[in-house]
Amino acid sequence: MKNSMIETLSNSIVKIATPIARILLKNGVSYGLFSEITKHAFVRAATDNQLAEKRKATVTSIASLTGLTRKDVKRILETPLSSVHADLDKYNRAVKVISGWINKTDYLDQMKVPLVLTFSGIEPSFSSLVKAFSGDMTPRAMLNVLLEAKCVEVSKETGDEHITLIKHAYIPELNSQESIKILGNDTAELVTTIEHNLNSQNSLGDQPSESELVAGAKWYQRKVSTHNLDTKYLEDFKKLSSTQAQAVLENLDAWLAEHETEKPEAQHTVSLGIFYNEKSTTEKEIK
Repeated sequence: MKNSMIETLSNSIVKIATPIARILLKNGVSYGLFSEITKHAFVRAATDNQLAEKRKATVTSIASLTGLTRKDVKRILETPLSSVHADLDKYNRAVKVISGWINKTDYLDQMKVPLVLTFSGIEPSFSSLVKAFSGDMTPRAMLNVLLEAKCVEVSKETGDEHITLIKHAYIPELNSQESIKILGNDTAELVTTIEHNLNSQNSLGDQPSESELVAGAKWYQRKVSTHNLDTKYLEDFKKLSSTQAQAVLENLDAWLAEHETEKPEAQHTVSLGIFYNEKSTTEKEIK
């Protein structure tokens, strides 16, 4: 790798790692622990690389590829980090429940507004919603998840709980464990998309042809930005972008809901995310 590429890559890593470091420091994670965690990441990436090339991932080959000692590699392979699958599963279930609530006609009124649901009384109920869209997670456990994220409000009437959806997206409270888990999941998806596009042979223009959408083509990755927005229009853009982005995501979510399958052998995971970012022009930026 040329020195210029190493320098560019190093600057990019600092840009990525700086906001992560701020989160780590705020939550009491030292550099020593972060260093240990990144060793696990390098071992995992090297293992994936070996398997992708249909080669056996050995302690020696992983150590050679990563620069870690064989002792470190062996220790990491024998004591992996705790699995996050259960946490991601809970996140995905909450997303599916809200998606079903805002997309399925059984749970909408004539104006296509999500119904206020009883917990287990008059149908359609919250319990039937959870049973339909969250697998074996209990209605009470799901209600607690949505309450913690402030996605719903609960009132008691005629002996039953009445549940109102107040947010059309599952967004855990700031600095909660759930929000930290989303940090890992969503950041990984964005970086994986960039990785895919860097390795892709095919281009993806503004108006891609069908042939460019086949496997191997670049995945959609776009953003709009300016360095010269008048500060007096900042709040206007926040509101405009939030409204339009939410509408786009809800339309796509409705399409996905119509095209899901229960057949495991036919299932594929896809996602598309939109994010907002801002910084003052006086903030220093690594070039």
